[in-house]
Amino acid sequence: MGRELEQPAGLVILAAFGLWNTHLMLLSGIGKAYNPRNRKGWSGATSPTR
Repeated sequence: MGRELEQPAGLVILAAFGLWNTHLMLLSGIGKAYNPRNRKGWSGATSPTR
């Protein structure tokens, strides 16, 4: 298993391909997945596949 590290930051830049940014955020537990029915959440709300 790998080591888990925490790095405090004021700004985080995700520089993966557009589709992978959403994937990485959801796997990391950053934000909530966008639900188009109730328009809540933000991860994936502006992904190129939408």
